[in-house]
Amino acid sequence: MAIYGDPKGHHITHERVLRQIAGFEPQVILNTGDLVPLGTWQPSWNRFRRILEGVFPTPRTSPLYLAVPGNHDIAGDERNYEHWHRNLPWLPGNGTFYVSDHGPLRLIVLDANPVALGSVQTDSLRAWLEHNTRPWVIVAWHQVSFPFGSKPMHTFSRDEWWPVLYDYGVDLVVNGHAHYYARSRPLRPHPEPPYATPDEAGPVQIISAAGGAGRYRVGKDDYNSLYFDELLVTAVDSLWSWCAVTVTDSTLSVQARALTGNTFDFFVLKRRGPLR
Repeated sequence: MAIYGDPKGHHITHERVLRQIAGFEPQVILNTGDLVPLGTWQPSWNRFRRILEGVFPTPRTSPLYLAVPGNHDIAGDERNYEHWHRNLPWLPGNGTFYVSDHGPLRLIVLDANPVALGSVQTDSLRAWLEHNTRPWVIVAWHQVSFPFGSKPMHTFSRDEWWPVLYDYGVDLVVNGHAHYYARSRPLRPHPEPPYATPDEAGPVQIISAAGGAGRYRVGKDDYNSLYFDELLVTAVDSLWSWCAVTVTDSTLSVQARALTGNTFDFFVLKRRGPLR
């Protein structure tokens, strides 16, 4: 599969990213959110769809194009999902939070925008993990729980979802929102500062949000200084990029690829044992 995010109306770069992804020939593409700059403005969706279908004429099937609702996609208002559903009618489930299985992978998408629905989503998350029989699990939502620059922590997902992900042995968490690429160490969440510590039994968090919109700076700030040095493996804020993910029964590998053509980060996760 391919993962990228936050094109947000920057059409030329977005198309370049998609065409590079097409060369990878993924079975699934996941956009980590903020597909458009203003989700209530249909012309921006029209342009997004023209670019997407110009590269992938049948995004509902080949490759399957999945997406995470970003804050811009609903214009910052949880009542504004009309255009999201109209323009992405093929998304599974209710189209905002859902599960999608692919070979040895279970992909779970959550919607971090409507906090009022948090308990409903958490119950669904637990059920999808409890009944999972596939060796790998990736969970994705837009806002970042543990950012490494420019964005505040998304405290709801940090406090509500991360403990569940750790308890069930989720392998990878994928976020957008912060316009750069970053990879953390495997994390164990905590309810008190610094909110997480390295733990090989925990999920790795990647931020893949350099798919077109203006890039943000990576660095310490008031939000992340408690954990920045301990949790960060690598981060790049100078390149537009996307991630190529390859999954087998025993390994999950991720390559972070720049539009310049080079791979600037690569890691492999190995099956840690029976599912918890």
